[in-house]
Amino acid sequence: MTIEIFKGNVYHKRHFGNKHAFKYPYAAYLVKDFFDLDKFEIKEIKFPTFTNLDFDFTESMLFKEWTKTWSKDSLLQEVSLDLLKIPNFFNIKAFNPVCFIFLYSNNKLLSILVDVTNTFKDKQFYKVDIQNNCDSKVKVSKNMYVSPFNKKNGYYLFQLSNAPNRIVIEEYSEENILEVFSSINGRVLQKNLFSRLVGLFVIFFQQVLILPRIHLQALKLYLKKNIVYPHEGNSYHKNDGKK
Repeated sequence: MTIEIFKGNVYHKRHFGNKHAFKYPYAAYLVKDFFDLDKFEIKEIKFPTFTNLDFDFTESMLFKEWTKTWSKDSLLQEVSLDLLKIPNFFNIKAFNPVCFIFLYSNNKLLSILVDVTNTFKDKQFYKVDIQNNCDSKVKVSKNMYVSPFNKKNGYYLFQLSNAPNRIVIEEYSEENILEVFSSINGRVLQKNLFSRLVGLFVIFFQQVLILPRIHLQALKLYLKKNIVYPHEGNSYHKNDGKK
């Protein structure tokens, strides 16, 4: 098990309504082989003293069912889980709009669990099973309110190339209209002190700025007079959406 630093950029472009796009730096921990599927527990991980990670997603029923399904498959060998997530610094809890849990067998990517959190701190998991190769697009129903400028329902198309170096998420309405295109592009930094310090610097300032950036972009969309869909006290489109 190793902790690596993934550094790149997030790109976000709105196609529906008044067009809007932005790009900003993204960095996170990529924790390789962090979970023991046989014992069903997190492996012992040694983080730098000023950082740590939350593994709250492991309590989800979907995570338990997802991992147990793969661990019981007798045809799979050397199954491992990798986690891409922004860590906490000191006592400051990082806000992760999205993090990814990758499941590999013999270094081949088979499935991804996407952990989405909105600014109301509601959480939704999406299971993305890779069909033939990482370049294929996988359709997953959308069940949670994420942006005031999109409805709760619709669907996502996930596409990964050489995960996690490029992740693409396209968000569609129920009418099959592309609303938002998002991508994360980057690479794992070299294992030298300078690269790691640069990565940690980007992660720290990203952690501080992520919520202000979200609210700033929302303000810009509002000023551009895009349609606003109220939260109405319920983030979930389906009654079982939070499972």
